[in-house]
Amino acid sequence: MPPFLDWDKELYRAIHIGLHNTALDRVMLLTTYTGDGWQAVAILVFLSQRRFRNAAWACLASWALSGLVRLPIAAAIGRVRPSNFPWAQPLEQVFNSNSFPSGHTTTSMAIAVCVALCTRRTRYAWLGPVSIVWACAVGFSRVYVGVHYPFDVLGGAALGAACAGFVYGRFIDQGWLVRR
Repeated sequence: MPPFLDWDKELYRAIHIGLHNTALDRVMLLTTYTGDGWQAVAILVFLSQRRFRNAAWACLASWALSGLVRLPIAAAIGRVRPSNFPWAQPLEQVFNSNSFPSGHTTTSMAIAVCVALCTRRTRYAWLGPVSIVWACAVGFSRVYVGVHYPFDVLGGAALGAACAGFVYGRFIDQGWLVRR
């Protein structure tokens, strides 16, 4: 086993078991549920507002692309979730073998990075850091809840950011967004 996988397992244990707190459980579950995919519905609401329309389409495309790209990667790698450890106490009953990369983190980071790119150097630039913090919180919650290793979250964040960068670049190239 590569040494980083031992580190990954120990960090998972430190977060999932070591930080466990019943008062924090509800906060982490709520945070993790914000990454379930219904954020796309919020983006669709913004599509109805003319000034945000193209940015909302870019975010929706980033969300969709990152989710679709993640599926074959997860299937090919087939990493078993840490919730299968006998000592794990997952707050969600997820035990399949599609742990890497984290889907919640992938799509949340895709949206967050796209928001950051679309709003930079505008009066809405503050949305970028807020979105990134939210996506990081979703990723952390996946480890806390007990269904992903930290490396799954890092991989998901990188994949989501890459997909958002790709979509943003394509939207710029097509003239659908203005380069800022």
